[in-house]
Amino acid sequence: MEKIKKTPTQKMDGVSFEFFVFEQMCLAAKDTKFEGSIAQTGKQTFPDIIANKYFGIEVKVTAEDKWVSTGNSVAEGTRVDDVGRIYMFFGKLGGTPGIKFKPYQECLPEVVVTHSPRYKIDMELPKGKSIFDKMGVDYDSLRREKNPIMKVKEFLRKNLSPGEELWWIDNGKESTANIKIVPYKNLDKFLREAFITEAIVLFPEVLDVDRSRDRRNKKYQNAAAYLIVKHDSYNASFRDIFSGGGQKKVIIKNKEILVPKVIYKLFSNAKAIEDFLNRVSEEDLIHYWQIKHLKESRLKIWKRLLNARCLWREDRIAPFDVFEAGLK
Repeated sequence: MEKIKKTPTQKMDGVSFEFFVFEQMCLAAKDTKFEGSIAQTGKQTFPDIIANKYFGIEVKVTAEDKWVSTGNSVAEGTRVDDVGRIYMFFGKLGGTPGIKFKPYQECLPEVVVTHSPRYKIDMELPKGKSIFDKMGVDYDSLRREKNPIMKVKEFLRKNLSPGEELWWIDNGKESTANIKIVPYKNLDKFLREAFITEAIVLFPEVLDVDRSRDRRNKKYQNAAAYLIVKHDSYNASFRDIFSGGGQKKVIIKNKEILVPKVIYKLFSNAKAIEDFLNRVSEEDLIHYWQIKHLKESRLKIWKRLLNARCLWREDRIAPFDVFEAGLK
């Protein structure tokens, strides 16, 4: 501790701080069963230092005056084999320099993201408040999962608020999102049409023609988040995608009726809607439809959701009837 206080902050970076910890461990190991077993593991390897091929030390340092930092990947793809127990050794160089250490799993309150899902580190986290406590699973069990990111994804998805989405995790893999997002109008026409089809299936409320302020303000928020997550795109005037004026003539049940242009999308996109409805993952349907399971057919569930969330009716014709007419 005294050496850290005497070392100028700008000269104690992550590499030098790790080597400092390594040196101190080697000194402390003399005349113990750990002597000669302390080793640094190398760049990008987890954890940073090992002892007796079983204990590990992950070293973090910050030049700021806080005990919080970004930690390691949830996937732990570079973890050293046979390391069974890991401790966090954290150096705070800002303000009054200090050091804290504790078991690794006890200082991880949540998952955040840089280029991939990572744990957040909080060295002042109260016991019982870790991400593992919240999930109801212990750290060792989670890390040994074949796909730990999927487990985290399932937990976080259950706690999302309307309009929120996990843009950084998809299919259990580390993020493959584009480095930039583009305006919706700049997307290829095929991608714009694909999004409209997907939104109609997953968020049928976007077709609702109800004009009340409350419904209008809320009905696009989930689809808007999905546009960013799945298509790396945004629309500053999102409602323009689905709210064009005018009407279209359609023959349904041997009747010629006028339907709003937004409802007409059920007719013109019927084949694409049917195709997407059949191939979209069960996990996504359960998540976006906010249901517990798919005990009925996808089509039956979507029909019920569509007719319930889209309040348009005309001469006893419901939105699903327009879709069926488009399939013929």
